[in-house]
Parts: sequence; C-alpha cells; structure tokens
Amino acid sequence: MTRKSVDDPGRPPGIVLSAAISFGIPVPPKRVFDFLRDENLRNEWDILSNGGVVQEMAHIANGRDTGKCVSLLRSANSSQSNMLILQESCTDPTASFVIYAPVDIVAMNIVLNGGDPDYVALLPSGFAILPDGNAIG
Repeated sequence: MTRKSVDDPGRPPGIVLSAAISFGIPVPPKRVFDFLRDENLRNEWDILSNGGVVQEMAHIANGRDTGKCVSLLRSANSSQSNMLILQESCTDPTASFVIYAPVDIVAMNIVLNGGDPDYVALLPSGFAILPDGNAIG
C-alpha cells in the first residue's frame, strides 16, 4: 500500500510505503522475540545498526515482564551519529511485538526536554510474532 504524506505531524512529507509478509519458522515464539529485541544481536538482522554494536541508551519498563519496555538505542560505530532507534517491545501468551523507528537525535532531545512530540518524524517498522495454532491449548 502506498499513500502520500503531506502536512501530517510526526510523518515526513512524501510517499509512505506499507508492506507485510507472513511466514512460519520452526522456533518457539519466545526465542524469536528474545532474538529480535536483544540489542547485542541486532547487528545480525537490522541494517540500521550498520553491522556494528548497538547500545541501549535508555530503558523504560512497562510492567514486571522484562519483555515489555520502550528502549532508545544507538549504533556505537554508526556513520549516522545523528540517528537513534526508538523501540517498543511487548509480549503476552497470544502475541509478541517488536516495533522500532529511526529518530533524529536532535528531535529526540527536544522531546526529552519537554518539546512537542508531534513534530518528530516516525516511520515505524516491526515484527508481530504469533504462535502457530498448535501451541495454544
């Protein structure tokens, strides 16, 4: 799906492309979730890490489960030193999600200091991890 973004707060102007794919893998959903949200393994799958080490700069828990949180990540040896990755992860027995978006470090600092978050450009990507029908009792 494509659409044109014009004067939409929080979205950069231009064409926005949305795509989805579904596939099965013979691995427990929790293992997939843990792999995708682990900043130490991120360079194995995320091009935004530029193949380097990713550091978690901030971690905000959302409940008792360590898998439910918002994180602010930064690639340690990135040529794009002005970019951070904002990530939210959550999980429960029915599904898990890892959603992330690159954000400009200057814009993020403005928001963290009380600025208007509506004008931070966010184009999120992510994963929905669902168990196959056999795992739910």
